[in-house]
Amino acid sequence: MVHSQRMFSATVLCLAFLGVLRAGDAAPEGLFHDLSLETALVQAAAQNRLVFIDFYTTRCGACQKLDENTWRDKKVIGLLKEKTIPLRINAGADASLRKKYAIQAYPTLLLLRPDGSVQERLLGYLPPEQFVESMQGAMAEKNSPFQAQEMITEAKK
Repeated sequence: MVHSQRMFSATVLCLAFLGVLRAGDAAPEGLFHDLSLETALVQAAAQNRLVFIDFYTTRCGACQKLDENTWRDKKVIGLLKEKTIPLRINAGADASLRKKYAIQAYPTLLLLRPDGSVQERLLGYLPPEQFVESMQGAMAEKNSPFQAQEMITEAKK
């Protein structure tokens, strides 16, 4: 009986320890909003902001690097909180949004206008400095290859 109680206690301690380690791998609390995309778009329109989405999967190494490095950087946090309504969406759990925005690689980072159209699409891991630089350019609507492609597509319509 005593042995089984010790085993149970040891198991609980191990699970608690692993839980702490796993929690540390996630993005910091308070950075990403727990909102539907529709609600975020309404808020973005009301606040004159953009919606930022991190489409991730739980088995994505580059997604984990974003969690460990980029989403913990003070400049990144400040930029996202000041200029966007930031969301994280597990692409494995939301097939409809994955299809709507043609998400085919992870992480895919989208910057959306309040009408839901894509202003910028970034793929893969970006270290904090590169992320801030890319986002500042996208927010200023400097032409990126993605924006140029969108303009060509719209002109053909």
